[in-house]
Amino acid sequence: MNTHVAIHLPQRKWLNLARGAWIVFALTAASLNIASQIASWHQMQAIPLTAEQVQGLQAMGLTAEFYAVWRFSWQIPLPLFWGGMGLLIFLRQSSDRATLLISATMLGAGLIGSVPLWTAFANTYPQWVWVVVPMALVSNLCINSFFVVFPTGRFVPRWTVVTAILMSALNMLNSYGFALPSSFQLDDQSQNLILAIFIFSALPLFVIGPFYRYRWRSTPIERQQIKWVVIAIGFAFSLFAIAVSTVFWAPNGNPETDISFVTVFVQPIGWVASLQLIPIAIGISILRYRLFDIDIIIRKTLVYAALTGLLALVYFGGVVLLQRLFGSLTGVEQSPLAIVVSTLAIAALFTPLRRRVQDVIDRRFFRKKYNAQQVLAQFAITARDETDLAALTGELQRVVQETLQPEGVSVWLRVADVARGESANERDR
Repeated sequence: MNTHVAIHLPQRKWLNLARGAWIVFALTAASLNIASQIASWHQMQAIPLTAEQVQGLQAMGLTAEFYAVWRFSWQIPLPLFWGGMGLLIFLRQSSDRATLLISATMLGAGLIGSVPLWTAFANTYPQWVWVVVPMALVSNLCINSFFVVFPTGRFVPRWTVVTAILMSALNMLNSYGFALPSSFQLDDQSQNLILAIFIFSALPLFVIGPFYRYRWRSTPIERQQIKWVVIAIGFAFSLFAIAVSTVFWAPNGNPETDISFVTVFVQPIGWVASLQLIPIAIGISILRYRLFDIDIIIRKTLVYAALTGLLALVYFGGVVLLQRLFGSLTGVEQSPLAIVVSTLAIAALFTPLRRRVQDVIDRRFFRKKYNAQQVLAQFAITARDETDLAALTGELQRVVQETLQPEGVSVWLRVADVARGESANERDR
């Protein structure tokens, strides 16, 4: 008993120290964020609007006061969702360094995304600007390390720790010059160079490292956790890209100069919603035990995305072709009959096309699952027709070996059942 305590006491001591450091970091981050929010609120109220912007608000029935409150509210969800999820992970699972690091990353992400808030804090409280530097450095280290330590808390490969430190230092120079001494201030040319090095360093950290971990160093459960986060990041970037693209195709879509429904509502909601998908996925991957339904989500997403594209192509292609056909026959260019026929064709094609698409995707991306389904279907036919117990047992072992791929397979039969079966056979004779 004494030996057991002596072995685990240092680990417990370091765990308590890590928890204490996490609490200090969380309290400091929360205090800094609240002070930054207050400073930002006062600054936003003082920003003047141009005559065109006021006219745009009046055209939508909005006031300048509402616009100031609405713009301020965009900044609240990021630290609230990310920090709240980090706190939830800490409260539920703070017994190892992996969850401590991941929960600290959630707090840091909420701070990193609030650089404008920190700028407002530095302008309002210049005597406290030194607090920004260590908090920003720790937050950057946590976020840049996340992609190569998730979900185990260990750097894989180990050399990525150097890349994480380099990227954190570069981001400090490029984005936090307002909090650094004047000797660290960079001109535009130097900032462009730093940005190029930053992007080059991101490749091994955000792409090569996670791929190496997933392919060669992850257990099945860890792979499911990685899938949750990767899928959430993919959806988040897609939604963010859609919101950003409105700048190019929507009239009055420039958020810096224009006031319109797109710039006031569509773009902010798209940006904020996209950033909240990631902490939710991280929380699910950490707190849930059974994560295998992510394969179902991926599978259904692929199936219905491909199905939607094919049906849309068939529908619009059918409408165009039928409009021309009916136009040549009847002389009416816009015939409602073409839309009706195309709609009925889509309804008839939906089920068989969905099955075909699902079959192709299963064979291409979920080969093991597809093979297992085929093997089980074949075994059901064999079990229905086979009467030899030895042959059926051998077939069962083969099916289990092919579908589950265990280290060993054994089939145990109850003696009473076997004897009862033999007695029944003798009576039949």
